[in-house]
Amino acid sequence: YYGTLSKKLYCKLNGYDFIVGDEIDYAKIEDAGEDYGWLKVYKLLECYFDYDYIFISDGDVSVMNFETKLEDIADQYFDDETFMLITKDQHDFNSGNILIKGKNQKFYDYICKWKELLRTPFDEVAYYEQPSLIHMIRHTDFGSVVKTIDQSIMNSYCPHANHSFSAEH
Repeated sequence: YYGTLSKKLYCKLNGYDFIVGDEIDYAKIEDAGEDYGWLKVYKLLECYFDYDYIFISDGDVSVMNFETKLEDIADQYFDDETFMLITKDQHDFNSGNILIKGKNQKFYDYICKWKELLRTPFDEVAYYEQPSLIHMIRHTDFGSVVKTIDQSIMNSYCPHANHSFSAEH
């Protein structure tokens, strides 16, 4: 809830369109027996040619720096051959926040290939969108158009999030 509110405010402050799945979108995903994470791929396919850049951010992610503009990140890290900016965390690539270059047929075709992995019967790739994306980055030519940037640029964790704690008695 707070993640969605923070992104809605971020978009308003920076003049961005805020696009979020609605009940009809979620019903389609549910009726198809698919994981809700795939909604980001469906929405991306719907609006891809409407925008120069599209920022996809999971609902549980909050914007922490409202002054950082997406176009500043894009200007600094995109080049002609880069389609997607993604970050890594302690586990691997993280699709919780990704910035995508829009309006390019070659890159659109990669999104279609990502969606096709939904029905691919190997390991866990067929069920979740993040392992599918990781598979594409690691095992197809898609990796050549993806640039990994420091996770603090697009999504930082609070200082204690990735550490184990033991209770003091």
